[in-house]
Amino acid sequence: MYVPRHFAPDDDAVRALLSRPGAADLVTDGPDGPEATLLPFLHDFYVTPAWYAKFKLSQNRPAADVDGVLAGLRAAGERADADLVEAHRRGPGGPDTT
Repeated sequence: MYVPRHFAPDDDAVRALLSRPGAADLVTDGPDGPEATLLPFLHDFYVTPAWYAKFKLSQNRPAADVDGVLAGLRAAGERADADLVEAHRRGPGGPDTT
């Protein structure tokens, strides 16, 4: 995300913020109106494909986004998580797309 230089915090300010437990709401425009997703403040954190997939499951995403998550999970050897995303995509009693 672009932040103008005069609004950007320095590294020490970011470390101070992230050294305390905290979170923020990411507000996006969903199909039924605004949606808020609680995001923890984390510093130097690697987002695993599994975590990303679980985050995506909570959102109504375009098919191309879900396809990208599935490809990433499979490439990383995360078959169980890929199966979970596929099952969520199909929904209860939905067609099998695998």
